[in-house]
Amino acid sequence: MAVTIEVLSDLKRISVADLRSYGLTNVPEGVRFSYHFPDGRAGKARLRVALRGADGSKWSAIANEPITAYIAPPNHAFHNSAEMIVVEGESDCWTAWTHGVRTLGIPGSDQTMVLSQDHLDGVRTVYIQRERLDGPNRTFPKGVDHFVDEISDRLVQIGFDGVIRILRMPDPFSDLSDMHVADPASFDERLATARVNSILHPRSL
Repeated sequence: MAVTIEVLSDLKRISVADLRSYGLTNVPEGVRFSYHFPDGRAGKARLRVALRGADGSKWSAIANEPITAYIAPPNHAFHNSAEMIVVEGESDCWTAWTHGVRTLGIPGSDQTMVLSQDHLDGVRTVYIQRERLDGPNRTFPKGVDHFVDEISDRLVQIGFDGVIRILRMPDPFSDLSDMHVADPASFDERLATARVNSILHPRSL
Protein backbone atom coordinates (compact mmCIF):
# COMPACT_ATOMS: atom_id res chain seq x y z
CA MET A 1 0.00 0.00 0.00
CA ALA A 2 1.34 3.42 -0.95
CA VAL A 3 1.89 5.71 2.02
CA THR A 4 -0.04 8.99 1.81
CA ILE A 5 -1.28 11.55 4.31
CA GLU A 6 -4.78 10.15 3.77
CA VAL A 7 -3.63 6.63 4.68
CA LEU A 8 -1.80 7.90 7.78
CA SER A 9 -4.91 9.87 8.73
CA ASP A 10 -7.02 6.71 8.77
CA LEU A 11 -4.33 4.71 10.55
CA LYS A 12 -3.61 7.27 13.26
CA ARG A 13 -7.15 8.71 13.58
CA ILE A 14 -5.89 12.25 13.03
CA SER A 15 -7.49 14.51 10.45
CA VAL A 16 -5.79 15.20 7.14
CA ALA A 17 -6.03 18.92 7.90
CA ASP A 18 -4.18 18.49 11.19
CA LEU A 19 -1.46 16.36 9.61
CA ARG A 20 -0.95 18.93 6.88
CA SER A 21 -0.74 21.67 9.52
CA TYR A 22 2.09 19.71 11.14
CA GLY A 23 4.10 19.97 7.91
CA LEU A 24 3.29 16.64 6.24
CA THR A 25 3.14 16.58 2.43
CA ASN A 26 2.56 13.85 -0.12
CA VAL A 27 5.57 13.25 -2.38
CA PRO A 28 6.25 10.56 -5.00
CA GLU A 29 8.22 8.42 -2.50
CA GLY A 30 5.57 8.58 0.24
CA VAL A 31 5.05 11.28 2.89
CA ARG A 32 7.52 14.04 3.73
CA PHE A 33 7.82 15.36 7.29
CA SER A 34 9.14 18.89 7.77
CA TYR A 35 11.64 19.34 10.59
CA HIS A 36 12.70 22.73 11.91
CA PHE A 37 14.67 24.33 14.73
CA PRO A 38 13.04 26.40 17.50
CA ASP A 39 14.15 29.57 15.72
CA GLY A 40 12.33 28.49 12.54
CA ARG A 41 15.34 27.38 10.50
CA ALA A 42 14.68 24.34 8.32
CA GLY A 43 16.19 21.04 9.34
CA LYS A 44 16.65 17.90 7.29
CA ALA A 45 13.29 16.49 6.19
CA ARG A 46 12.30 12.86 6.72
CA LEU A 47 10.42 10.59 4.35
CA ARG A 48 8.01 7.80 5.35
CA VAL A 49 7.82 5.08 2.73
CA ALA A 50 6.08 2.44 4.89
CA LEU A 51 3.20 2.58 7.35
CA ARG A 52 5.54 2.05 10.32
CA GLY A 53 8.63 4.18 10.67
CA ALA A 54 10.73 1.16 11.62
CA ASP A 55 9.75 -0.47 8.31
CA GLY A 56 10.64 2.45 6.06
CA SER A 57 11.86 5.93 6.98
CA LYS A 58 14.78 7.82 5.52
CA TRP A 59 16.28 11.28 5.51
CA SER A 60 16.03 13.60 2.53
CA ALA A 61 19.01 13.61 0.20
CA ILE A 62 19.81 17.31 0.71
CA ALA A 63 23.22 17.09 2.36
CA ASN A 64 23.48 20.58 3.86
CA GLU A 65 20.30 20.38 5.96
CA PRO A 66 21.14 19.53 9.60
CA ILE A 67 19.32 16.86 11.61
CA THR A 68 17.27 18.24 14.50
CA ALA A 69 14.53 17.14 16.88
CA TYR A 70 10.91 16.97 15.72
CA ILE A 71 8.88 19.82 17.20
CA ALA A 72 5.49 21.40 16.59
CA PRO A 73 5.09 24.16 14.02
CA PRO A 74 5.71 27.70 15.30
CA ASN A 75 2.87 29.24 17.33
CA HIS A 76 1.22 25.88 18.00
CA ALA A 77 -0.82 26.18 21.22
CA PHE A 78 -0.26 23.85 24.19
CA HIS A 79 -2.30 23.45 27.36
CA ASN A 80 0.82 23.53 29.56
CA SER A 81 4.16 24.56 28.06
CA ALA A 82 5.97 23.94 31.36
CA GLU A 83 5.65 20.19 30.78
CA MET A 84 7.03 18.32 27.76
CA ILE A 85 6.98 14.70 26.70
CA VAL A 86 9.97 13.30 24.81
CA VAL A 87 9.25 10.39 22.48
CA GLU A 88 10.96 8.47 19.69
CA GLY A 89 9.63 9.26 16.21
CA GLU A 90 6.93 11.41 14.70
CA SER A 91 3.51 9.77 15.11
CA ASP A 92 3.38 10.14 18.90
CA CYS A 93 4.06 13.84 18.34
CA TRP A 94 1.09 14.17 15.95
CA THR A 95 -1.14 12.53 18.53
CA ALA A 96 0.07 14.73 21.37
CA TRP A 97 -0.10 17.96 19.35
CA THR A 98 -3.67 17.11 18.34
CA HIS A 99 -4.52 17.04 22.05
CA GLY A 100 -2.58 20.23 22.81
CA VAL A 101 0.25 18.42 24.62
CA ARG A 102 3.80 19.74 24.22
CA THR A 103 5.88 16.88 22.83
CA LEU A 104 9.26 16.54 21.14
CA GLY A 105 10.30 13.63 18.93
CA ILE A 106 13.79 12.16 18.71
CA PRO A 107 14.30 11.07 15.05
CA GLY A 108 15.68 7.63 15.85
CA SER A 109 16.85 6.18 19.15
CA ASP A 110 20.49 6.88 18.22
CA GLN A 111 19.88 10.62 17.70
CA THR A 112 19.47 11.78 21.31
CA MET A 113 22.20 14.41 20.83
CA VAL A 114 19.77 16.52 18.75
CA LEU A 115 18.01 17.54 21.96
CA SER A 116 19.27 21.00 22.93
CA GLN A 117 18.66 23.65 25.56
CA ASP A 118 16.74 25.68 22.95
CA HIS A 119 14.04 22.97 22.94
CA LEU A 120 13.42 23.42 26.68
CA ASP A 121 12.26 27.01 26.83
CA GLY A 122 9.95 27.31 29.85
CA VAL A 123 9.97 23.56 30.55
CA ARG A 124 10.15 22.49 34.20
CA THR A 125 9.14 18.82 33.87
CA VAL A 126 10.21 16.41 31.14
CA TYR A 127 8.38 13.10 30.77
CA ILE A 128 10.35 10.50 28.80
CA GLN A 129 7.98 8.03 27.15
CA ARG A 130 8.97 4.45 27.96
CA GLU A 131 7.29 2.36 25.27
CA ARG A 132 6.02 -1.07 26.23
CA LEU A 133 8.68 -3.00 24.33
CA ASP A 134 10.94 -5.68 25.77
CA GLY A 135 14.52 -6.28 24.72
CA PRO A 136 16.34 -4.91 21.68
CA ASN A 137 14.13 -4.32 18.63
CA ARG A 138 14.15 -2.45 15.33
CA THR A 139 13.11 0.85 16.89
CA PHE A 140 15.36 0.54 19.94
CA PRO A 141 18.34 -1.66 18.93
CA LYS A 142 19.89 -1.23 22.39
CA GLY A 143 16.57 -1.55 24.20
CA VAL A 144 14.01 1.05 25.23
CA ASP A 145 15.52 1.54 28.70
CA HIS A 146 18.83 2.50 27.11
CA PHE A 147 16.98 5.16 25.10
CA VAL A 148 15.29 6.51 28.25
CA ASP A 149 18.64 6.72 30.05
CA GLU A 150 20.29 8.40 27.05
CA ILE A 151 17.61 11.10 27.00
CA SER A 152 18.00 11.67 30.73
CA ASP A 153 21.79 11.88 30.39
CA ARG A 154 21.40 14.37 27.56
CA LEU A 155 19.07 16.55 29.62
CA VAL A 156 21.64 16.68 32.41
CA GLN A 157 24.42 17.35 29.90
CA ILE A 158 22.68 20.41 28.44
CA GLY A 159 21.97 21.86 31.87
CA PHE A 160 18.31 21.01 32.42
CA ASP A 161 17.63 21.53 36.14
CA GLY A 162 13.96 20.57 36.20
CA VAL A 163 12.25 17.25 36.95
CA ILE A 164 12.75 14.16 34.76
CA ARG A 165 10.07 11.48 34.92
CA ILE A 166 9.52 8.15 33.14
CA LEU A 167 6.11 7.94 31.47
CA ARG A 168 4.38 4.66 30.68
CA MET A 169 0.97 4.30 29.13
CA PRO A 170 -1.67 2.35 31.07
CA ASP A 171 -2.14 -1.30 30.08
CA PRO A 172 -2.43 -2.44 27.36
CA PHE A 173 -1.14 0.58 25.42
CA SER A 174 2.47 0.95 24.33
CA ASP A 175 2.65 4.62 23.42
CA LEU A 176 0.68 7.85 22.93
CA SER A 177 -0.41 6.96 19.41
CA ASP A 178 -1.58 3.51 20.44
CA MET A 179 -3.67 4.99 23.27
CA HIS A 180 -5.21 7.64 21.01
CA VAL A 181 -6.11 5.19 18.23
CA ALA A 182 -7.90 2.94 20.72
CA ASP A 183 -10.20 5.77 21.90
CA PRO A 184 -9.45 9.44 21.15
CA ALA A 185 -12.15 10.59 23.59
CA SER A 186 -10.41 8.88 26.54
CA PHE A 187 -6.92 10.09 25.65
CA ASP A 188 -6.72 13.12 27.93
CA GLU A 189 -7.99 11.24 30.99
CA ARG A 190 -5.67 8.30 30.37
CA LEU A 191 -2.67 10.56 29.84
CA ALA A 192 -3.45 12.40 33.07
CA THR A 193 -3.45 9.05 34.87
CA ALA A 194 -0.15 8.10 33.23
CA ARG A 195 1.40 11.35 34.42
CA VAL A 196 0.23 10.74 37.99
CA ASN A 197 1.67 7.21 37.84
CA SER A 198 4.96 8.27 36.25
CA ILE A 199 8.13 7.74 38.26
CA LEU A 200 11.14 9.95 38.87
CA HIS A 201 14.13 9.04 36.77
CA PRO A 202 17.16 8.33 38.99
CA ARG A 203 18.83 11.41 37.52
CA SER A 204 16.18 13.49 39.31
CA LEU A 205 16.75 11.87 42.73
